[in-house]
Order: sequence, then C-alpha cells, then structure tokens
Amino acid sequence: MKSIEKKSFEILRNHLLKKQRANPQYSIRALARDIDVSSSYLTAVFSGKKPVPNRRLNAIAKRLEIDEISLMILKKIIALEKVTAETQRLIGAGSMAETKSIEFLEKFKEEDHLQIELWSKWYNVALLDLATCKSFRGDPIWISKRLGIHPNEASVALDFLLRKKYLIQTQSTFKKADLLLRLPQKKSRQTIRDFHKQLMVRAIETMNQETSEEAFEKRLISGITVATNFERIAEAKKRINFFLHELADFLSDGDGDEVYQLGLQFFPLTK
Repeated sequence: MKSIEKKSFEILRNHLLKKQRANPQYSIRALARDIDVSSSYLTAVFSGKKPVPNRRLNAIAKRLEIDEISLMILKKIIALEKVTAETQRLIGAGSMAETKSIEFLEKFKEEDHLQIELWSKWYNVALLDLATCKSFRGDPIWISKRLGIHPNEASVALDFLLRKKYLIQTQSTFKKADLLLRLPQKKSRQTIRDFHKQLMVRAIETMNQETSEEAFEKRLISGITVATNFERIAEAKKRINFFLHELADFLSDGDGDEVYQLGLQFFPLTK
C-alpha cells in the first residue's frame, strides 16, 4: 500500500493562515509565545523540519482555533507519519483504514468563519445541495416548490450563491463549487445557532404536516436519553462528528434526487 505523505505541518500552516486572515498581527512568534516554546523551534515545525510536538498539540489547536474534526485528521496524520512505509505495509488493513478515514474527512472543505453569511438562511445550504441533483433547474419558481419557500427567497438565495461563487453557472446548468462543505466551530455563534433553530422548526413542521405513511417512510426522527459521566462527553462529540461526516460522504456518492437534513442534538437534560 502507498504510505501517507508527510503533511501535518501543511495543515498547521493553513490554520495559521486562517488565523491571520482574522488577525493579521498573529505570527508564529506570537503562537510560540502563547504555547511557551521558542519561535525558532516552531518555525522549524511549520516548515516540516521538526516533528509536531505532541505535548503542545492541544495548545496549538486551541490558539489556532482548530476544530475537533480537523484535530482528529491532524492527529491521525501525525501518528501515520511516525510509521515507516514498510511498517505500514506490514500492518496492512489497520493502516489502510486510518488512511481512508483521513481521505474522506479531507473531502470536506473548511469554510472560513469570515464567510458565515452562507448559514444565515437554512435554504442557502439546501439550495447548494439541490443544485447537485440531476433534475435541478435554476428557476426560482421551481426551487421554491422543491424547498417550500417563497419565490423571492429562492431568487435572493440563488443570486447570493452565484455572487459568492458557492454556485457556478455553466452554459447548461449550475454546479456546486465545493461538493462537501463544512464550517468548523470552536465556539458558539449566533448565526449558527439560528441556522440550527431554523432546521429544528422545519423538523417540527415536517412531523406536524407530513403525517402519511409515505412521508413516515421517507424520514427518521429519533433520539435516545442516557445517563453518562461528563468525562465521556468530549469523546462522544468526536465520535458523533466522525459519524456525521462519514454518513454524508456515503449519502453524497452518486446522483442525487432529494435533499435531506440530518440534525443531531446532544445536550444535557439535567441542570
């Protein structure tokens, strides 16, 4: 099997660049100061000349606002970088599984926090995925019927997505610029809270209005209540994130004809 390329330092560099877009004054020197290492050592890490320091990785992730999925990818790559190609060949399937998990996670392009406007309306994101369906028509009337929104909302959303280059118009159709997109979250944001609220309302409306057996067969709205220890929550969130992205990768394979929303709420019922 092919050994994984060394690129953990490239991932770190990309996250530093994202940090610098929001705060141009933030440098490697500033990061080195924040995590208590020398700037020369950290410069060597970010240029691939020194290994990423495991003891400082969580501190780096916190300062660069690296979310759980990106940190999961980074940790897997760092672990595989320490394994020689020959060892990878000998351990075979286990290493291959790790590589495949990295590959599918990396299919999801990280959207910059500065472009958070995309998530201000639930139907912006829904329209993006609707555009990948084989029957898609760039007609606001058709879009409004498929998404259950007003034609004016459909028209504004289509214009927004084209103007921001989330959608690209060709001679015969529209295509999504990035097939799999996500917005990493390290802190609560009002826009994202509102986005999820909008979709929770849609879920309630679906349960209230779509009551036929046919509608029931098309959806799954379920949940589970469980008593747990708070120390398990961080790991549970990682597993949930991994599952969501893995399922999205599975569902998006091939031609689509419907747009689905998979929402998951994981929150304490006790005070």
